[in-house]
Amino acid sequence: FRSAAVSVAAATRAASCGAGILLEGMSGVDRLARLTDAYDAAGGAGSKVLIRRVWLGDLPADLVRRQRAVYDSYSNATSLFGGDQTIASSDPAEIVGRLAELVLASGVDALNLRVQLPGMAPEAVSEQIEVLGTEVVGPLKGGWPGR
Repeated sequence: FRSAAVSVAAATRAASCGAGILLEGMSGVDRLARLTDAYDAAGGAGSKVLIRRVWLGDLPADLVRRQRAVYDSYSNATSLFGGDQTIASSDPAEIVGRLAELVLASGVDALNLRVQLPGMAPEAVSEQIEVLGTEVVGPLKGGWPGR
């Protein structure tokens, strides 16, 4: 099992309980690395999973803004999370490279890739899942960092 970890204390607590950690997708790599380092230092042995939004093609910026507004409505999330962390490009190889760099720099060992945004048509979600599965996930798995 995994525990959501948005602080060093939460990452340390998860490690002490034998749980893996699930990291939200809005934080930058420096913050994520602090959390995974704390988890490892506390003896964490479970998976370290990072959620990250990805998009192949032209990113629908208006939909990203709408999603961000949902997060910001929870609290003073803007100061906590910083800028948008979506990994988007028209080049699948660029997305693969950026995800691989993110894995190495953050210390995670698994990714939970998200494509759905508020207001997206189901067909657009399905299209992104299909194209990312073929053009990004396969190559990323084949060259997984640290393998």
